Amino acid sequence: MSTATRAAEAALSHVLRPITLGPMRLRNRIMVPPHGSGIGNLWGTPEEAEIHMAYWESRASDGAAWIDGVRGRVRNPVIPGFETGGYGAETLGNYRQPNYVERVSELAGRLHRAGAVVTSQLTVIGGVPQSPGPVLSSPLTNSRPHVMSIEDIATYVEEYRYSAARARQAGLDGIELHLNHDDMLEWFLSPLTNVRDDRYGGGLENRARFAVEALRAVREAVGDDLAVGVRFNLREEMPEGYDESGGVEVAQLLEATGLVDYLHAVVGSPWGDPSYIQPQYYEEAQWSSLAGRVRAAVGLPVVYAGRVTTIDVAERVLAAGDADVVGMARAYLAERDLLTKAREGRADEVRPCVGGNDCISRQYAEGLPSPVRSILT
Repeated sequence: MSTATRAAEAALSHVLRPITLGPMRLRNRIMVPPHGSGIGNLWGTPEEAEIHMAYWESRASDGAAWIDGVRGRVRNPVIPGFETGGYGAETLGNYRQPNYVERVSELAGRLHRAGAVVTSQLTVIGGVPQSPGPVLSSPLTNSRPHVMSIEDIATYVEEYRYSAARARQAGLDGIELHLNHDDMLEWFLSPLTNVRDDRYGGGLENRARFAVEALRAVREAVGDDLAVGVRFNLREEMPEGYDESGGVEVAQLLEATGLVDYLHAVVGSPWGDPSYIQPQYYEEAQWSSLAGRVRAAVGLPVVYAGRVTTIDVAERVLAAGDADVVGMARAYLAERDLLTKAREGRADEVRPCVGGNDCISRQYAEGLPSPVRSILT
């Protein structure tokens, strides 16, 4: 090992330290959050699937410990008269793809051989059309959602159970429930969008009931073989939602269930300021101190993601005690060899993520060819 490498690794002592989250053993503290929809269709042709797998494999080969990369849409039953659009149009869900187990098993095997663990999220976007009630989270949306019945909720709980069982069958290391970024479960959790007067509305315990029932179903499906986590918003951006103290209460409630191995803390929404994909005018890791507040209030490991732009920023977040693991997505879109170059003292050679979000806007907002394909490998 060269002198430069020894010095660089000494400066990254927090990043390079292993950690265990439930049954998952991470070789370091770097997690790559989901962004696979822009890098090839895992369920498509063999050629498309290979592009997708090769991308994740290259990041695992660089040394990323945890790839939270398997796209995880839960089936979204849509009643006649409610048409979904955008991401919400994915009504079948990934877990019910006929080639789910085959493709995910191959991906998981490749990432395991590269030294990483691999997980998937369970997501249903709120309001397209499923919702706890008629109140929308966004001031920009004028659609009218379908207000879910008790029977609807029970159906979804079983769908979460089914999806988790498929994840286990495919050889994943963990599953993550999505209570953030306008997901349906966040709408139930939020005092803004949940105005129900039954056992799923009212105080926090009732608003969280759907999420806890889904968590219990997931845990029953995977046992102790897979890690179970929750990604949640540290706060909501609308003043009628829960604030930062409310975010701590959410974290404590989730921990008290005994069903969760870790908490993944983030901010933002698809429509708000900040966005859930924060651009360059926000400070690096601007909200990590809020994650630190959660970490001080619970005993579970805490993951933080949001404008962690470089390995040095990741080290600062961890050294400050704001998180146990950090998530880096766009930084890995920009640079395949992110961790390798940092460990070798070649950080000045890293192609930086400037936070301009062209990688997002071109493909999803403007309908233009994705710039990502040119930097996949």
